[in-house]
Amino acid sequence: MSGLSAPTPAAVRPEFPPQLRSAGIPPTLTRLRVLQTLADGGVEWQRREEVFRRMHLRGMAASATSVYRAIRDLKRAGLLEQKQVRGRGRPLAVFRYRQEAGDAEFGGGRLHGDTGRPPMQMQLQGSR
Repeated sequence: MSGLSAPTPAAVRPEFPPQLRSAGIPPTLTRLRVLQTLADGGVEWQRREEVFRRMHLRGMAASATSVYRAIRDLKRAGLLEQKQVRGRGRPLAVFRYRQEAGDAEFGGGRLHGDTGRPPMQMQLQGSR
């Protein structure tokens, strides 16, 4: 053994589990860690692959499929912002934590129910 220790996963912010519950989704470990990774990025936009890579660099084990699914769930719940950027010949989706997601003013979308608004209107609601 070389004496090097594996990096310890960052502690999850205490406000995240209640935030997920109020958005209508169970606070699984993967969702909490994805949310933490995106929140730690601040205003930086991250691709799904980047979130997955950063989690693994921190010692947070999760499959790529689980990370991508968690990002989808968090986006649908209104906790993440998404935009399209130009990729190699095709648009790429990038994400970041919606800072105002914890505010009482922002309701966000529900994962297990339809808001009745198209997705673009849900995105713009938080930027007014």
